Amino acid sequence: MRQGEADFARLRADWSDFLANWNEELIEADREGFRCAAEAMLPRLEERVNAETRALYATGLQMGVIALNG
Repeated sequence: MRQGEADFARLRADWSDFLANWNEELIEADREGFRCAAEAMLPRLEERVNAETRALYATGLQMGVIALNG
C-alpha cells in the first residue's frame, strides 16, 4: 500500500511537471520532444487508471454496488 502511495505521488509530480513543461509554445517549438515525453507519460497514466478501475470494480462487487448479472 505504501509503495502504491509513493508511486502515485511520483506520477502526480511527474504529470504536473509534464503539464508545466509543455505549453502550446513549447510544443510548437519541439514537437519531437513533446511526442517522446507524451509517449513516456501516457502508459504510466493508463496503468494508473487501470489499477484504480480494478480496485474500484472489486470494491463495488464486494459492496453490492455492481452486479455481475447487469
